[in-house]
Amino acid sequence: MKGDGTTNNDVSYIFDPNDPTTPSDIAASMRKVLDNPNNRARDFINQNLGRFSPRNGGWSPFRGQTDLRIARNIGIVRGQSIELTADIFNVENLLNRQWGGQYNLGTALQLMAVSGFNQSTKKHTYRVNESVGAAVKSGTPYQIQVGARYRF
Repeated sequence: MKGDGTTNNDVSYIFDPNDPTTPSDIAASMRKVLDNPNNRARDFINQNLGRFSPRNGGWSPFRGQTDLRIARNIGIVRGQSIELTADIFNVENLLNRQWGGQYNLGTALQLMAVSGFNQSTKKHTYRVNESVGAAVKSGTPYQIQVGARYRF
């Protein structure tokens, strides 16, 4: 991070909390980040301690949503029919509330932020985002839609 006010294309240096040259406040915050069991980025951070993170090096697990449609065509007279349908969106969530969603990191992606510049050392000072990697479940719950169509 270069402290130019734009962080959308920066790579972070990941301070190692066990390195004696790491400032004590950053080391303490990094320990909190690494000790957080809900941190989905913990393995990636551990693999890159003491170096710059690779660009686009993180990954997000596969996610998906399964929808189901059931349709029945009932013939009436002279080629006319009624089609009855039932659509279930996000079937996994209907079966189990923990399924059928996605976990987004949102603003919890940025590990470090520039907090200032030390004139005497000519170095930037940093703040650690201790909630990095804390994902929030999102997505829609299941929905059921029924329909009927008259064909003539």
